[in-house]
Parts: sequence; C-alpha cells; structure tokens
Amino acid sequence: MFPIDDKIYIKIDNHWFDLTNYNDHPGGFSILKKYHLKDATIDFNLIRGHSDGYAEGKLAEFEIKNILLVVYLNLILKN
Repeated sequence: MFPIDDKIYIKIDNHWFDLTNYNDHPGGFSILKKYHLKDATIDFNLIRGHSDGYAEGKLAEFEIKNILLVVYLNLILKN
C-alpha cells in the first residue's frame, strides 16, 4: 500500500512525521533510523532543546498530512 522500507516515519505526540529527508538533524541520521515506525514521544521530550520554537517549527515541515498513510502507520505501530 505505502512504501515504508525506504522511509523514516516517526510518531511524536500523536503526530506522524516523514523524516526521510531530514539530513541535517543535529543528532545525526542514525538516531532517526533508530525510531523508524516507533513512538518517540517520551525520548523526544526528554531532549533539551526539543521544546523550543525551532524544533517544533522544523517538525511541522515534516508532518504527514495524508490521513490514509497516518491510519496505516498507526496500524503498523499497534502490531
């Protein structure tokens, strides 16, 4: 239905984000891969600096708006 193997999808605060093209993440791309298809809310909120306007604005750029994809990802996360 949706390609997921070549993407980086991460859930934070009940929102899904496609971070596949976030190549300049300060923590490196490997940390994004670690949370692929997982809920990273707790760990995300523990990181100092993630609550500032910059991080929130950056996330908004990557939020998934396709409701069918969001439903699909939620089903994957539950299984």
